[in-house]
Amino acid sequence: MTARTAVTPQTCDTVPTGVLSVEQARTRILAPLQALSGTERLGLRQARGRILATPVQAGFAVPPHRNSSMDGYAFAHADLAHSLSLQQVGTAWAGQPHTGPLKAGECVRIMTGAMVPPQADTVQMQ
Repeated sequence: MTARTAVTPQTCDTVPTGVLSVEQARTRILAPLQALSGTERLGLRQARGRILATPVQAGFAVPPHRNSSMDGYAFAHADLAHSLSLQQVGTAWAGQPHTGPLKAGECVRIMTGAMVPPQADTVQMQ
């Protein structure tokens, strides 16, 4: 004769005993925190480890053009409706943009940091 062990079914929504509720956990996390009050102006070097009172926003775009965040191919997304094959007509490097026009059905090999041609709205990662 073999002994049988009772098995209690476990599901993903079974909560073990002794587990905190979400509200109990939230209360424990927030209890030691104190709201910040007041602000002070500091030089950049003295501000390390501090929290900004207001968001910082650049006064102008850096770089002053759309640039690629990856190596790949730049093209107009609408061209994919006509064909999945595009003709490469040039290469854009960081600091050395592709200077010719980008016509329908064409793409430019583009490197990280390079200016995206005005006619392109998509960069497909290499």
